Amino acid sequence: MAERCGFLLEGTRRAGLVQRGVRLDAWSGALLPGDGPPAALPVLVDGPVLLRPLTRGDVPALVDGVDGEALRWTGLADPFDDAAAQLLVARGGPAVPATGSFAVVVRERLVGVASARVDERGVAVLGWWVAATERGRGHGTRAVRLLLGWVAQQEPVRIEASVSPGNAASTRLAERVGLAAEGVRRQGVRQRGRPVDVVVHAMVPGDAAWPGIAGHRHRA
Repeated sequence: MAERCGFLLEGTRRAGLVQRGVRLDAWSGALLPGDGPPAALPVLVDGPVLLRPLTRGDVPALVDGVDGEALRWTGLADPFDDAAAQLLVARGGPAVPATGSFAVVVRERLVGVASARVDERGVAVLGWWVAATERGRGHGTRAVRLLLGWVAQQEPVRIEASVSPGNAASTRLAERVGLAAEGVRRQGVRQRGRPVDVVVHAMVPGDAAWPGIAGHRHRA
């Protein structure tokens, strides 16, 4: 909540909070004149594919779109029900620059989700999934290229995606958009509480694939 309001994390105040008589470490943040909350997520479009912020109205389509294959390769809640979809929507807004989840929309239908978050290192970490009925049509590739263009404008030190070694479709997608495989990070991420191996795909400023211009903004 504090980050969504524009507060900047400045450090930890050790034993700085008393809660029911017990001293606890506390997160310390501040908001100065001229600071403010991050701008709302943009709407981006490339051909038939449009990225826009998630809304509560997307909940039924999100639940319908998440199948066993999506659960196998992602950290989405299992089961992925209305409550899980509502939480995804609630967390989808920008907390810091270059952070948020987009609905991937084709011809006014939600067909997946593409997301980005910036970690404490200044690294933008991407994720995505596409509904079963829409896989193999290039929608995911277009969506991730749009996401890359937007994220690159925020000047992260690096952009990366973690892909499960057996996820051939996402491996091909990462390669198509210029995220080069760097190696296996053993037990590199937690998936529903369980550590799993991932292949790290990444690009850095100066790479030939680094985006120069973000996707076109849709104008109503």
